[in-house]
Amino acid sequence: MRFARWVLWLSALVWAGFGVLFATRPDLLSGANLVVDDPLARIEIRALYGGLELGIAAFLVWSTRRDERLRSGLMLTAMALGLMALVRLGAIAVEGVSSPLIWGLGAAEAAGAILATVALRRL
Repeated sequence: MRFARWVLWLSALVWAGFGVLFATRPDLLSGANLVVDDPLARIEIRALYGGLELGIAAFLVWSTRRDERLRSGLMLTAMALGLMALVRLGAIAVEGVSSPLIWGLGAAEAAGAILATVALRRL
């Protein structure tokens, strides 16, 4: 259970970090070649990349508070990160382009999904 909690706390910190970052600085997505020059685009980025990620972080913290919630938090982590990595890989294939940033994000997502899956198996 200790490993499961560690994985959930690590994941929650990463989700929260990105959530705070993009809720307050949506312009940082321009580093991934996303156009962020429209106020409506910034609102959407703040909501999706900020609010949703903070919501996921809050759920993961909530999941650490009781043993019977650990499985739910780990499932969310494994599924969300695993599917992000798979869809990212598929999108690279469809679009025919990528960058070191995109590959790095995909690798981090895959690693997080694997960690969560290992923690689930150890419960």
